[in-house]
Amino acid sequence: MGMGYGGSYADVIKESTLAILIPNEWEHFTNLLDNFDVSFDSFAQYYDWEEDHADLTEEENEELRKSFDEVVKAFKAVTASGTEYDDGLKLCLYYHNSCDNGSRYDEVDGGHFHVEGLYVKSPAFMRLEDKAGINAISRSFYVWYG
Repeated sequence: MGMGYGGSYADVIKESTLAILIPNEWEHFTNLLDNFDVSFDSFAQYYDWEEDHADLTEEENEELRKSFDEVVKAFKAVTASGTEYDDGLKLCLYYHNSCDNGSRYDEVDGGHFHVEGLYVKSPAFMRLEDKAGINAISRSFYVWYG
């Protein structure tokens, strides 16, 4: 099988936007990262691999994951209308190493939040725009090599 680049994209939401939309959950999560001396990129990498962080105890990993789950739940709730067919947007955490698996032209590198459920503009996406502004989400492009 040949090797080559494959195009990808992510609908990226900024961490600063999450701090505005879900301030309590975001602050708790980032405080835990600071308290455990874990960078956001490092957490994202282990999370994307579905592994516990090697530098943390089992209890610390559990506490950090629970806090991050609360971030995800709060984001879904703040973007939901409460109607039967609109339960909010999905916040996903991914890690991309543009040096090892991409290109210098990638618009994402390291940990980043990808939002699913945006297109066609759902009622939840329109509420997000109302609450956070029209530029709250940016579609970012990158490549994978493999």
